[in-house]
Amino acid sequence: MMPILIRTFQRGSWLYGLLFLGVWAIALGEENVVLAERPAFVAVLRNGERIEADKLENWHNSNSEPKLAGKPLLEGGNPMRWVRDRTLAPGPLPDAYVEMYGGDRLPGEVQAHLPADPNAFVAAPQRFKVRPAMPLAPPQEWHDSEVHVIASFVQRIVWRREREAYDPGHAYLRDGRVLSFRSVRFGSDYVDLLSPTGLHKVAFREMAELHLPQRDAWDSYLDELAVLAPAGETTLLQMETVSGAQVTGSRLRFQAAVKGNSADFRRWTHGLQPAWCQETLWMMGDDIWIRRAFAPHEMPLSRLTPTVVKQASLISAGAWPVRRDRNARGETPSAGGKEYGYALGLQGAGTLQFQLPEIAQYFRTEIGIDDAVGRGGCIRAKVYTGSGDTQVYDSGFLRGDSNTVDTGNQTITAPGVLKLEIDAAHAGRPAGADPFDIRDLADWLDPTILLDANRLHEQIRARLSRQAPALEGWKFLSKEDAQPQWKTYWDEVHPTPGAFLASVEMPAGVTLERTLQVRTQDQYLLLFVHYRPSQGAAPKFEIRVNGEAAAEFEAPPRDTSRRNPPPVSFPLKLYAGAEIRIEIAQISPGAVTWQAMLTGQLPTIFELFEDDGKFAVVPAEEQSGKAVLYAGDAHSGNRSLKVTPSGQFQRRFAEPLRVRENPEWGEYRYLRMALRKFGGGRASLELEYADSLDRPLRYDAGMGDPSQGEANRIWIQKLPSEWIVLTVDLYRDFGECEITALALSSPDGEYALFDHIYLGHAQSDLDALPAVATPDAANQKARLELVKGVLEKGLPATAVIGFQDGRVAAGVMVRADGYLLTAGHLIVRPDEPAVVHLADGRTMKAKTRGVFRELDLGVVKLEEGGSYPILSINTDSQLDPRGLYVGIVPTVPLTTDGPPRTEVAAVQQVFRRQIWTDLDLPDWRAGGPLLDQGGRLAGIHGRRSEFGGFLYTRLNNLGDALDRMYRGEVWGNWATGAGPQLGATVRSVREGALITAVDPDTPAAAAGLQVEDILTRVEGRSVVSLADIEEQLADNNPGDEVAVERLRGEQKETVMLKLTLRVP
Repeated sequence: MMPILIRTFQRGSWLYGLLFLGVWAIALGEENVVLAERPAFVAVLRNGERIEADKLENWHNSNSEPKLAGKPLLEGGNPMRWVRDRTLAPGPLPDAYVEMYGGDRLPGEVQAHLPADPNAFVAAPQRFKVRPAMPLAPPQEWHDSEVHVIASFVQRIVWRREREAYDPGHAYLRDGRVLSFRSVRFGSDYVDLLSPTGLHKVAFREMAELHLPQRDAWDSYLDELAVLAPAGETTLLQMETVSGAQVTGSRLRFQAAVKGNSADFRRWTHGLQPAWCQETLWMMGDDIWIRRAFAPHEMPLSRLTPTVVKQASLISAGAWPVRRDRNARGETPSAGGKEYGYALGLQGAGTLQFQLPEIAQYFRTEIGIDDAVGRGGCIRAKVYTGSGDTQVYDSGFLRGDSNTVDTGNQTITAPGVLKLEIDAAHAGRPAGADPFDIRDLADWLDPTILLDANRLHEQIRARLSRQAPALEGWKFLSKEDAQPQWKTYWDEVHPTPGAFLASVEMPAGVTLERTLQVRTQDQYLLLFVHYRPSQGAAPKFEIRVNGEAAAEFEAPPRDTSRRNPPPVSFPLKLYAGAEIRIEIAQISPGAVTWQAMLTGQLPTIFELFEDDGKFAVVPAEEQSGKAVLYAGDAHSGNRSLKVTPSGQFQRRFAEPLRVRENPEWGEYRYLRMALRKFGGGRASLELEYADSLDRPLRYDAGMGDPSQGEANRIWIQKLPSEWIVLTVDLYRDFGECEITALALSSPDGEYALFDHIYLGHAQSDLDALPAVATPDAANQKARLELVKGVLEKGLPATAVIGFQDGRVAAGVMVRADGYLLTAGHLIVRPDEPAVVHLADGRTMKAKTRGVFRELDLGVVKLEEGGSYPILSINTDSQLDPRGLYVGIVPTVPLTTDGPPRTEVAAVQQVFRRQIWTDLDLPDWRAGGPLLDQGGRLAGIHGRRSEFGGFLYTRLNNLGDALDRMYRGEVWGNWATGAGPQLGATVRSVREGALITAVDPDTPAAAAGLQVEDILTRVEGRSVVSLADIEEQLADNNPGDEVAVERLRGEQKETVMLKLTLRVP
């Protein structure tokens, strides 16, 4: 009956206490290991060799090679697995801490939750603000005692320690309640818990422990590796302190410094930045009791949380819980007279079960009874894999006086369950063994999972963008074997305690892509990106919209004088309302750091009013005025705001706008507005902020009493009837404030026009704003006069060209003996017959000549000689984007007895050799001229943008290209959008170019291509986008056959397509 009686013993009972003390007294008397007599440091190398010495050497800076007993610990073919300071021992668990998946721990208190801000100028994921309770000692003095822990890595938050074991999906409150929950949502200082009984809102101050739902351990490990070891090769470093911290980083994110004597390891400070923290965590040499190191593919099993834990101790509730990297008593593990750096410790019989990934190949471990029990205890260890029922190892009986045993590499078989079992070995145990399991302190020692290194690297590579929160929503597209190259570097600019940043270089064949729905408020794509000048020349990039190049930029430098350089801005107004695919391709070498990628206004400028906006009346006793948008006059843009007496008209902002003395991005100091007053009198602008009632932030212009009471007078004379521009220093006049609304008024006279109202980061930012009316607001009479003068030169030189296959285009005479310039894709090859209809009514025979495919230009030659009216070519190096232009466009149906249609055009964008205009007509044909205000030929019409508006080829700097076309030469690769067609619409996916539409009567339809097919190769080269396809077809002509590899379902097939002409 005795075993039954003992099985009921509980921790804390007097009988348990007597039994416990008696057995441990025996164990302590048998203790034969005296640590105090050993050298201060001990290390185990990868091959199992143990080395000892009294001093750890040469780890006082980041580039030095640490040594123990003269042997390198990190370099060479036999690096350390761990090194321990025997003069120190791990302390108890902290009273408050944050615990991560994988076992890392930061002592301290969570003070606030910070959500991810999609509009932040430095992107950051959701995170917790933590006040550490451990001594953090960076090399420089540090006054801010807060760090930021990334929420996705957090497993448990402890405000007041209640329990040791992790209990996923449970909250332990200070009042003793325990809440079970299914989901969690954080506020700034509280948490919403959805439990079976409803929604519970619990403040942080009410919480003792919050155990978050269990996350897939391998998913968390891969996220760590993507940050710590992006190439999958560097050594991971883990440090544990007496004060309770456990921090895992890597050699790539390690810094070392010394305070005082560099030979004294107690004076060293070691900094690691884990994947879960935004700052580097510095630890003093006299607080670090163990340093561990392992390769990414040699993962310590102690970093995994078991999926199943079963303990069957004879003393039941008296057993200690399973502990990571400790024995069951919470001490450093030691067995067979040897110390260990990694372990899983448990007391008595028990089972631990883990789910391993498919890339797990082997498991190895040593097993022993911890030296803490002396010669006592008896266990039997077994290892199972497969579904957890295939035994692959049996240790036999092990006693406290036994040496440890080594399992060797045991193969992990599908489905990847690893079960570790400790049998208390009461049946058949050797004579003299303990009758009970109180001294069965079993240690799984240095347990390690060996992963397939190549497959691990592939999985890491799929997550590499996790290093840069700015890339959230973007994806890398790669052709062939091209891959983005990631680098980690110490940020010299980041304030103490410092941080590491990730930079990336995109070689040829790699692009960044995302699909974007452009909203009205999305004025710019803002790219907060920088490079380090020390690395060489600035890397260059190209921005493509729906596969077409639209802009080019250099990454700005980031130096020690300015933390964040201005963003690169790409205008989006032309794409408003459209869904666009944006690609960013790197066109010159160099690594850059992406800090944020946003849409919105410039961070140096905030538009309070320009062209549009709703102003609501401010309630008052006397209110007879109105505020309306007015197209009859504008200082800039197309409309102003017309305000009549009396009353105030207000526009509120979605978020407060900060006014600061030294503004950061998204903060401002200056205000600029344009004002025009009719009928004399005054005008007023007021900005509402928190203390507006006590001290209004108001400006008056004009003569007379203040408009609305107390105000700063910014124009003291009579207001003129012409536009005036006023700039004020808000900080100088009113100090720091947060603006919530704009109010305008015209208290007297006829009315006031307000326009061009902006906040500016600096005066220079305001000076860069356009300050003239757009072409739409220009005088209509002047536009008509312009058209009349230009057409007198342009129409006589413009002709309609008919080709033998029935296609029709326009052309313009550029040489008096009968040479016409037109779009190159219409010609394709020389010496083909054509007919030209001249402006004077004559019809002439002609032949095609040469084609400059890169610019989509071609020449047609009249067969009959003579002298014909021509246009001179605008060869200016810069095209005036604010000027007015005239387009001459043949439309369908064509008439040869009248002139083609002519329209005034404004330039929307000029990029490289392409002019994008707002001229847009239905049923058009290509080849027509774009004329400047002097009647010179500025461009040749090639096609229409899918976002509306005609695209023209610029004609400056042609060199000898015209002469080569006159001679009938055909050369170069087709420009984007000008080459022959497949007849399919595609979008990028990971496997290639996914077909989303197939046009009827096209090569794609004839070859049997279908929607949902994926094009993987064209002419033997991999493709992932329309730009890739066009690049592969750039030297082909209509009629050529090309090989296209398609993926349909899981089947790949190569089909042949015959390319067709691009029409019109």
